[in-house]
Amino acid sequence: MAMSVVALLVVIALAAGVGCGFLLVRPAIPQSLRSSTASGSITAAKSRFDDARDVTVTVYTGTGRTVASPKSGTITAYGCAPGQTIDSGTSFIAVDEVPLLALHTAVPPFRDLQSGMRGRDVAALNAELRRLGYAAPDGDAMTWDTILAYNALADTVGAARLVKDNGWTLAKDAYMWLDGQSVTIRSCVAGIGASIDVKSELLTTDSQSQSVSVTMPQDEVVAGDRVLDVDGRMVDMPQQTTAITDSSTLAALLWAATLIGRRPAQLSPPRARRTARRM
Repeated sequence: MAMSVVALLVVIALAAGVGCGFLLVRPAIPQSLRSSTASGSITAAKSRFDDARDVTVTVYTGTGRTVASPKSGTITAYGCAPGQTIDSGTSFIAVDEVPLLALHTAVPPFRDLQSGMRGRDVAALNAELRRLGYAAPDGDAMTWDTILAYNALADTVGAARLVKDNGWTLAKDAYMWLDGQSVTIRSCVAGIGASIDVKSELLTTDSQSQSVSVTMPQDEVVAGDRVLDVDGRMVDMPQQTTAITDSSTLAALLWAATLIGRRPAQLSPPRARRTARRM
């Protein structure tokens, strides 16, 4: 029995040795498959491709306008200076010690508004109040929320509120209408102490840019979003976009366009170059 165990162990040892021999012996590579090039390492080269292009940027502008007083009386405060900006929802003048609210709406005020009335003018008022951060309704109806939102805005500048005594009515002459969310003063006409009537001229504004078109090059352009650079002013240009209508962007581009004679405009795929001209 002991001899059988010993013989078995010898057989196992021999089998293990043979197996290890197979594992340790590396099969020879045929000469025809051997590489003639010594192995080594290389450094990958880096390069940038942004397909920058020159393009034509055309700025279409509207005309400046006169801002008139909706009230008659004596000017007791007047913050006007050429080049100054007037934003919708602010006040730059007081008549008989009551500040007048300057407000932009897409539809100019042409009638008195009361609760329950509907129309495009009401929708425009609600939209501007919401844009300014007040809880006006999203619709074309004059509601109690519209009145509360307007009064909250009026309180920020000390303008007249809508109250029970006037039937909660927003008169068409309650505020000065602006033709843009922000306008730039060209010239000041009135002054402190001046007596004015309804429709008296208070100031004139610069022309407002209405749109900017980008004429893309005729040769093939790499697909994808791009960035328009006009004198350092960067504007995102999503793929297939050729026009810009955002009011704040337009105002910045209109200003930059006046410098094009001194510094070039550019555009690229997140950064492309263009040449701009002003109309």
